[in-house]
Amino acid sequence: MRYKYHRHNLKIIALIIEVILFALAIITILILEGVGVKVSIWPKIIVTGIFLFAFILTLSLIRYDAMRDIRTNFKETNLPLYTDQTTLIGQDIIDETKNKKSD
Repeated sequence: MRYKYHRHNLKIIALIIEVILFALAIITILILEGVGVKVSIWPKIIVTGIFLFAFILTLSLIRYDAMRDIRTNFKETNLPLYTDQTTLIGQDIIDETKNKKSD
């Protein structure tokens, strides 16, 4: 039996790690406040901002990769890929001008 190499998506793994680290940070803050240690609001805001920025950045990179995969699949099959209504209208105009020239 041959070993089948399966490549993992590193961005999904990074997203999972970010969520775990964010959960650990929240649990740590809750434990510290439960024990009676006062934690200032500024470190909470800074850490939350950093985690949210990294989370949104990772999600946008995942979306970008997904859109790139979709476009490469459509290029291989020779099907038109319409991304929005403006592109659809523009493609209709191009099709109409081609039909008029061929008549």
